Amino acid sequence: MILVVIYREWGKQFSQHYPEFTTWENLKRPDRALVIGYISPDYFTHSVSYFVEAPLLYHDYSKYRVVVYSAVVKVMVLGLHDLERANMSQ
Repeated sequence: MILVVIYREWGKQFSQHYPEFTTWENLKRPDRALVIGYISPDYFTHSVSYFVEAPLLYHDYSKYRVVVYSAVVKVMVLGLHDLERANMSQ
């Protein structure tokens, strides 16, 4: 059986247990900053750690609110000094 077919079947079975979202409680305000979330199990040894620094450095923080989720207990130090410098220059 093709893998995509297996995943589709699983999705159909799983989605039957939860209602489909058609409305959201947040207010539709064009002046509100878009929240962007980055999720990774580990920003230190996972392969995504090599790619996440640039987007974090170059987001326009006046337009976007960035939230980083990670499953490690360490404080993220990768590029923190650059990120702070980028925030100060805005």
